[in-house]
Formats: sequence, structure tokens, C-alpha cells
Amino acid sequence: MIREVSFSETDFREISIKLQHMSPVAELTGEEFPNDGTPLNKRILDYFNDLGNNVYSEIFGDVALNNSSVHDDMAHGKTKYKIASYKAVPEVIKNGVVVDSQRRGNGNYDRIVIAAPITISDEPYLMGGMLQRDKQTQRLYLHDVVAISKIETTKVGEVTPSTTETATLNDSLYMASILQRAYNVKENTPSNENNTGMNQSRDDDYLSAANRGDMEIAGWVGGASRKKG
Repeated sequence: MIREVSFSETDFREISIKLQHMSPVAELTGEEFPNDGTPLNKRILDYFNDLGNNVYSEIFGDVALNNSSVHDDMAHGKTKYKIASYKAVPEVIKNGVVVDSQRRGNGNYDRIVIAAPITISDEPYLMGGMLQRDKQTQRLYLHDVVAISKIETTKVGEVTPSTTETATLNDSLYMASILQRAYNVKENTPSNENNTGMNQSRDDDYLSAANRGDMEIAGWVGGASRKKG
């Protein structure tokens, strides 16, 4: 079952502030999915198979974890900690908050980004998962992790994803910017302004995405209201 969701700028601000105060939803060692001679894609897919290839979220319903999920995600790059963080995918989907919503230019399907804090080797990270959805189905499309220390010390829009070495400048880098902006929303400031430069960075990212012909932004999101579907 897919749940219809809608969001506002106020929702985004409130949920982003909530994100900053969330406890980690998963604690990882960084050594998850060790090399046992089995191809990495198979190790991840076997894990998803053990989960029944599905995770249910109270916010947006059933999320498929399938071979397409693994293929698309791996195509955006992989590092040790991104691989380890596959273990946290179910908890981020179930307990994370929505920080972005995108509509593909042809309007056939949407993408939403959910985020939650995790720890890897006792260090705090922010993990984001992008879901690709239409009216009938939704699945994990890609995910990434960004160290909170980088988010806090890097200028908005310049934080790099964990997959810099192998990924092209596409959804993965865009997600890193989404996570940074969401984490940097300040309390006690109007929703249309804050001292992080978020809005200008957001507009730049929108233009960059549009110029790539990749997506049309449906709305800048935080998540709150929903309709049962």
C-alpha cells in the first residue's frame, strides 16, 4: 500500500529541526557486509531478501527493496561506510523524516528523500534514502551517508557525499546538499529565511537539477500531512 503525502515549507522547517534532535536510529560498526567471496550486490540483495524485500513506513507505506534498488544505488558509487549503512536502511525508512520531494520532468513518478541520524564506528552520521514512487509502487532508489562533523564545518552546498571518489555529480551529491540544508535549519527563525543561506543554495540546486534534465522539483519539503492510499 502506498500512502499519498503532501508537505509545506513550514512542515520542512519543523521536521528539519526535529531531525537535529533525533537519537540515532541505528548503530553500526562500519564492518557490515564483510567480503566473504560473494559479489557485493548479492550480499546486499540477500539481506534485502531476508527482510522480505519490503519495509513498511507509517508515513508513506510499503517500500520495496529489490534488485533494481541495489543496481541503481551501486551505480551512484560505493564506499566502505555507504556499504555498511545498507544495514540501517530499514530503520531509516521506518523512523526517518521526509526532507525533500522531487517530481520527474515527465510527471510519471516522484522521488522523496528521508533522513535520520545513525552512528558508524561511534561517530555520528546523517543518512538519507531516496525513494522512487508512482501511484502503485515505490522502492529504494539510492542512499548515502554524510558525517555530521562535515555538515557542521562545511559551507552550505559544498558538503561532499561519501561516494565522491566513484560517483558522478548527480543524485548522490544532490542528496548530500539536501541533508546538509535540512540539518542546518535554525530554530526561532522565519521559515523563509535563516542564517545558513539555505534558500539560495536550494535555488541553485534546483537550477542545477533542471539543467541536467533530471527532475522538476515538486516542492521543498519536510513532511507532515498525509492521506491514506
